[in-house]
Amino acid sequence: MKDIVCGIMTSRGAADRRGWIEETWGAHFDHVYYSDHRSPLGNVVKVSNATHYKSNEEKHINFLNRCGPFLAERYEWIFCCDDDTFVFPHRLRNFVRDQAQPGRVYGTVHSSKKGAGDNPIFKRIDPSVCFPAGGAGYLIPAGVMKHLHPLKNHGTGYSDVSLGMNLMEKGVPLLDFEHQFFAHKPVGYGHPERGVPEAISYHYIKTREEVDALAGGLEPAPISPARLRIPLAWWW
Repeated sequence: MKDIVCGIMTSRGAADRRGWIEETWGAHFDHVYYSDHRSPLGNVVKVSNATHYKSNEEKHINFLNRCGPFLAERYEWIFCCDDDTFVFPHRLRNFVRDQAQPGRVYGTVHSSKKGAGDNPIFKRIDPSVCFPAGGAGYLIPAGVMKHLHPLKNHGTGYSDVSLGMNLMEKGVPLLDFEHQFFAHKPVGYGHPERGVPEAISYHYIKTREEVDALAGGLEPAPISPARLRIPLAWWW
């Protein structure tokens, strides 16, 4: 089995972001985009017809249910993130090698007890629910993916909240590494444009300038960029 595959949530209007990923951190991992459109040449599978923000929950749950079992047979870890997430590949691999353990999901955890109680979502769900910040990205081990399948769409309107509810229902521990998986861009933490050495990921990286600043901290890309071979059954 290979170590890590990335599942990246996107939309039909985000071709520029996908291009930036291909040119930078995406070249270091096998990866697949999931979206409201399909593009065999662009490595994009369609998992929803909806384009609005609240469709992210449907996209994510559909992706994990449709593609998760296939990925879990071929990769030890599935890293889920957004098309405006920037990832430092060597740091993520070091984290998997040195810190991560099977049977747990890793990321930045949001909860009502951890200063997120004002979030209106906690008026609609059990306040004891914890969920990983989707934009920061989170690591799901293959064994957990198999244990979770099939996942339920809880209708919260948020992909990460729905995942957190599935984790709680199946008794899967969610571990908080908020000082490595960052849910906002560097400036939001007072970090330099190129980030800090311990950062594995940043979110809300929406401009080419922001991508280029962070990309200065990447190791050289492989001669043959990573690309996941998508089964024909995924094209629908």
